[in-house]
Amino acid sequence: MDHLENFLSLILPHLDGLNRSWEIFFVDDHSGDGSFDLITRLHKRDRRIRGCRLKENRGQQNALFCGLSSCSGEYIITMDDDGQHPISLLPDLLAELEKGWDVVYLVNREKRRHGILRFGTALTDLFFELFCGKPSSVEIGSYRILRRELVESFAEFPGRFVYISALIFRSHPKPRVCSMRYTPGGKAGLRDSRFSLGRRLKVFLLLFLYYGPFRGIVRGIDRVGGHGQKKPCEIKEVL
Repeated sequence: MDHLENFLSLILPHLDGLNRSWEIFFVDDHSGDGSFDLITRLHKRDRRIRGCRLKENRGQQNALFCGLSSCSGEYIITMDDDGQHPISLLPDLLAELEKGWDVVYLVNREKRRHGILRFGTALTDLFFELFCGKPSSVEIGSYRILRRELVESFAEFPGRFVYISALIFRSHPKPRVCSMRYTPGGKAGLRDSRFSLGRRLKVFLLLFLYYGPFRGIVRGIDRVGGHGQKKPCEIKEVL
């Protein structure tokens, strides 16, 4: 839990320096370490710090979807709270979005990244280019800024498998998307992959089924089987 308060101590000066209204929204994916109790205490101390607790742990993408569906604000930035994403570049993300984009990705393409990370990136990039209309010049990642209107366009997604970037690129009207690169300092680019090769292949298979050429058939099967009505956003409590 200490990382949450460390994260706040790092990001608060940068947010105050933007001279804009802001909120921080944490998503507790049904952890058992008391994180939501800490988030609640932080919320009582500062109402701009909010969060939600999920009914069950259903993965990072579902947690992101819950956060996007529950937070407020004209612009929304998604980022990890473990210090891997450069907080100092928040103004650059904001400035780029205000040039007229709907989404701006800030990606780490450090050459020393682990092999599984590089493989997973190449696999998902290929998928998004073939089936979701992603321009080859755009790189995707979990650190990004989105406009509220875009989030609302997919906030009622009824499917069982959520993948935020797939929802972005399949939104209508087609969003204006760009990406920027950053080079991490120190050993930030050497972070171990959170997913094994097997898990990455499983995610790719689900992407292919739910967002690829057979997505209509798969979602139809879900509806017939009574699974299509289960929303990806399963929130137990929200602040």
